[in-house]
Amino acid sequence: GTFSTEARAQYSILNAMGSKMESLYTNLAEYFVFDKQKYTLEEFFGDIKLFKDQFKQVGINNDFV
Repeated sequence: GTFSTEARAQYSILNAMGSKMESLYTNLAEYFVFDKQKYTLEEFFGDIKLFKDQFKQVGINNDFV
């Protein structure tokens, strides 16, 4: 029926997006030289956010921003 057709289409899209994300994360792991099996995507983006926030704070404190 319509539901199953739509659900399969959405599943296919999500599956492709997941594969693409995994591929991009592998590229990031190679570029930044870390083991993606030990350093999760969530940890990576958490560290990037922390770096950005701290960098921005330094700029504010030093009138760079």
